[in-house]
Amino acid sequence: MTVWHEEERQVAMIEYVQANELVRHYDTVDWIVGSIFIPISITLLGVSFTEPILEQGLGVALALSISSIGMYLVWLLLDWRYSFFCQVAYERIHKIEERFGMDTHRRINRKDREQSARSIRRAHFWIRLFFFVIFAVWIARIVLSL
Repeated sequence: MTVWHEEERQVAMIEYVQANELVRHYDTVDWIVGSIFIPISITLLGVSFTEPILEQGLGVALALSISSIGMYLVWLLLDWRYSFFCQVAYERIHKIEERFGMDTHRRINRKDREQSARSIRRAHFWIRLFFFVIFAVWIARIVLSL
């Protein structure tokens, strides 16, 4: 069995704590931004069907649609970017756990790998479906203003 120096273990534990904090931070920021941008995107879609906006014609509908879809896309891109940071942090967390015989994240990863993969695929499906529904409704809305 390998013996680790106490100083090395302390540094690794600090890194472990920081990596966990990083993952929580990015996940929180991602969903806070989503909880702002998604309702605004849907609100812009709803506003585009109000009487004063319907009378404005195609220009206003296009501006609202670009803004609405743009906000949703910004959130998707942010989510994609933050997931990369989280993946890197989780890889480091797993290495530290393996090195020091810990298994908090690795146990969850092993036990729920298949279920987790299904849940992630399902979540990605619903996020994409939601985007395409919003996009289709915007197309219909723009056609209405022609």
